[in-house]
Amino acid sequence: MLKKKISILSCIILFSASSFIPALSAAKDVNKEIGLLNKITLTREENTLEVDIIFGPYTSYSHFELSDPKRIVLDLKNIEDILSDRHFEVNDFGIKTIRAGMFKTDIARLVFNLKDKLSPYKITKTEKGLKITFRKEKTKEQKLKEEKSRKLQEIKDKAKKIAEAKAAAVKSSLKNEDIKEIKEEIKEVKDTAANVNEKLDKLQVKLDDTLTILKEMQDKRAGQEKRFIRIEVTGNYFQPAEGEFKDTFGNGLMEGAELNIGVTNSLEFWLSMKNFSKSSLEGDTAQDRKIRLIPLEAGFKLRLNKGAVNPYIGGGIAYHQYKELYDSEEIKEKKIGFIGQAGCFLKIAENLVLDAYAHYRYCLINVGETELDISGFNIGAGLGFEF
Repeated sequence: MLKKKISILSCIILFSASSFIPALSAAKDVNKEIGLLNKITLTREENTLEVDIIFGPYTSYSHFELSDPKRIVLDLKNIEDILSDRHFEVNDFGIKTIRAGMFKTDIARLVFNLKDKLSPYKITKTEKGLKITFRKEKTKEQKLKEEKSRKLQEIKDKAKKIAEAKAAAVKSSLKNEDIKEIKEEIKEVKDTAANVNEKLDKLQVKLDDTLTILKEMQDKRAGQEKRFIRIEVTGNYFQPAEGEFKDTFGNGLMEGAELNIGVTNSLEFWLSMKNFSKSSLEGDTAQDRKIRLIPLEAGFKLRLNKGAVNPYIGGGIAYHQYKELYDSEEIKEKKIGFIGQAGCFLKIAENLVLDAYAHYRYCLINVGETELDISGFNIGAGLGFEF
């Protein structure tokens, strides 16, 4: 009897084992199954962007954010290959591009390259994979539209409740006068709703007009108040006016430096210092006369055009320092004069400007008992760096 029970038990164990082993083997095969990144789709609406990532079974994920440059990184584990497109141009919601690639032999990586301010996002699991949802903040126009719809809905709900209440109260004994009163109330509610709708439309038009005017004023102000600084190294040929100064010293080169500060797009302030050093001309009776003229100039220039070529006119004052060495005697004098000029700026690179100009200075200076006319024409050019 005992042997018979043992024999029956052995048969049961063998039958169970024969059923369990194939199931265990199948489970092992399933666990070894490798997932695939099948598809990536982008769905855009007015304020949302949905990125659906569809992949095979048994895939887990992790994500993190990086800076310099700013990125969102999503790693999908247990992925053998990518069947989806690997590059997507977005240029919205703070996202520049989305790239997919194999980070390791069993890890697929999605990189969201960011720009500007990133919209808030949320990652959720779906039946087929993952969904990443990016949401923008609503604009003033959208909020106004929603508020308009909400108020209209409130008015409709109120009208419906009034109608239902009246119908319930006089369900069995409704008179003609009551019906007329209800209709008048409903009409009043509808008129109120139409009036509110009309006012909201007018408010929307006024808001749009105001925003347009503000933008135009902002653009105009930005154009008028553009600030810049330009530093120039200048060189010009000085031709003195007729008189003793010209007869004694003649023409010559005058070098200097100039600082220009933009007041508006068309108007700029300039400050410059130049130097003119010369000895008396050969054949002059006073061979040992040497002079040095240092004018410090300041004024305003008015640009007549905007673009690569900018003609201008200008005017200002010049503070002249005159030094003369004559027979070992040094003479120093100072005098304020006036200066007018015309020229043209030529933009030769992004920050590099060529300034070609001609100007006339007027100044009479007393040297001892002699009045020297140090007025004259200057024709020259300057190379400036503008920033």
